[in-house]
Amino acid sequence: QEENKAWLAGSRKYLTVAVPCDLVDLDPAVSANSLSSQVLSPVFDTLVKIEDGTIIPNLAKSWTRSADGKVWTFNLRSEVYFHNGTKLSAQIVVNWVRRLILGKDRRFAFFRANFDGERPVLSEVKSLDEQTVQFVLNYPCADFLELMAAPTMAVTVYAQGSDGNKNIYGSGPFTIVEWRKGQRLTLRSTSRCWRGKSALDEIVFMVIADPQSRVRELERGNVDVILTLPADKIEKVKKNKDLQLIKPPTLTKLSLIPNCTHRPFNDVRGRLALGFAIPRKTVLQLFFGGRGQVCHTLFSPLSWAQVPSKLQPEYSAVKAKRMFSRMYGNGSEFGKLTLLYCRNTYAAADLGPTAEFLASCLNSAGLNIELYGAATEEYRRSLSSNLYDLCLLTEEVAACDPSLEANRMLADPGGVHDEYNIYNYSSQRILRLLEAARSTENRQERLDCYKAVRAKLDNDGMEFCIGWTDLVHACRKNVHGLDYDRWGVIHFENAVIR
Repeated sequence: QEENKAWLAGSRKYLTVAVPCDLVDLDPAVSANSLSSQVLSPVFDTLVKIEDGTIIPNLAKSWTRSADGKVWTFNLRSEVYFHNGTKLSAQIVVNWVRRLILGKDRRFAFFRANFDGERPVLSEVKSLDEQTVQFVLNYPCADFLELMAAPTMAVTVYAQGSDGNKNIYGSGPFTIVEWRKGQRLTLRSTSRCWRGKSALDEIVFMVIADPQSRVRELERGNVDVILTLPADKIEKVKKNKDLQLIKPPTLTKLSLIPNCTHRPFNDVRGRLALGFAIPRKTVLQLFFGGRGQVCHTLFSPLSWAQVPSKLQPEYSAVKAKRMFSRMYGNGSEFGKLTLLYCRNTYAAADLGPTAEFLASCLNSAGLNIELYGAATEEYRRSLSSNLYDLCLLTEEVAACDPSLEANRMLADPGGVHDEYNIYNYSSQRILRLLEAARSTENRQERLDCYKAVRAKLDNDGMEFCIGWTDLVHACRKNVHGLDYDRWGVIHFENAVIR
């Protein structure tokens, strides 16, 4: 212990992390993506968490489940305080959940996709006593605890701060000091945390959009960690004696998503033709530097539920053009079609060249594609306003329960036009199958449900994942103690720099 104290005493007290883009919001319920989870994990805590594949206590020290699987009771820690001095209690948890439910905020996409919808999972949440809170479900949910461990389900207090504004507060070992949008976020450690004080005093997240600049700053020692390492720089980092790779259990997924309310993609024939118009292997070579793999499964390669698609079309611009022309006589009948992509994303370096290549392929198939590369906020507005015909999408997928992946794609028939449902596609049969899969813990029964979902998607021509690759980060070798969870979230609060 004395040696450990001496080692920590000689460590540097601040950590600098370069990120490819800025947060959307400081509220974890809004910022439901991997970047936000990485940045905000030192600030907020969930009721439970996943460690080595096992659900373990966090803000809740224990819990019980009723025999029918519909009532979950959590016993909360008594020593937890939020950064504004509020003590954790059952009523705090109730208020947090009610804000997500009653607010009906379309930005709470993760919550809406997994708990809300036409047949919501959650019936009510109530306080039994000061430290006991109960969740009552409408039907059993096999992945309920895993949902509660998701970083976006961190318990928060929303209250008026000393500045007179409504602020969001967490209970983690770091507090938010300053957020300069588009530039940096500064976190400072607090000694009044139930988890104990971090070895670091400060963590600074700097926005460096250009991937080459991020790598250069890491090599020069101006930053300690960079998130999202370009594929063409991986070998260079491997050969640098001062640097090392970070490989959490996370994949980057590249998809070309059609808007199923716009023609020609409101017709199953148009969606099937799109599959033949995409040279998947060439796209992956361009985008992932040859490190990606073509995938035709419902879930990511990290999932135990591998359900292959029967739709595995080989690239043929001639066949795609013929299929489009049979629909309306000529592809030009559709007019200009907008291919939307985000210029600065967490999971990718630069989508521009890939979008341009895909546009040329689709034009060869007889379509008239117009590219629209937007910054993050503009991109989200375009999605919410339905101003796109196709969307080139990158997203991070962790080794989570398969139903969470399915809900991200399909389980919001209300049409939340964001990363969680931009197909504008819904199916009552699929919703019933997903509910059945969540209601049982028998893996074979769940797999049968997912196979039926895949069959329905195949029948409707819904298969647009181009491929996957590892999401890789890098840091300097003097950074120790970085660990990550099943969600792929790196816990910077545990870092020690020597």
